[in-house]
Amino acid sequence: MYQIWLRKSLATDYADTVVVADLDGLPAGYVTCHLNSPAGEGNIGLAGVAESARGKGCARDMVLRALKWFHEKGFDRCNVVTEGRNIPAQRLYQRCGFVTRSVELWSTSGLQCLTNRDWPSQLRKDNDDPISHSLQQANLSWLRN
Repeated sequence: MYQIWLRKSLATDYADTVVVADLDGLPAGYVTCHLNSPAGEGNIGLAGVAESARGKGCARDMVLRALKWFHEKGFDRCNVVTEGRNIPAQRLYQRCGFVTRSVELWSTSGLQCLTNRDWPSQLRKDNDDPISHSLQQANLSWLRN
């Protein structure tokens, strides 16, 4: 799925730009960038770093370059969504100035979204552990000072 997303981003106008990291002359990672003109916000769609490039600052450099690109285009706000269980990605974005706006729990039984405020009541209502059959989503935002 991610390979198809990246191919579409590079070969079509699906992404407005793709930031690519270079490590020793080889591609080491990418960040897809999307302009949401009516809202005046940018969005990071997909980000990935090669296993061999992890821990070398490539992800941070690409996110910061993407934020610079958004600013150059006149967009001073950027959003990104990542898996709630992907703590390293959340920390990366937070180190780059993003703030976690919300964490949502998507129940795979019925595909309903439970915000972090709804979890306790849903747990009591279902008398079940929705986390065991759900997807967590963290929503982060960056606003240029």
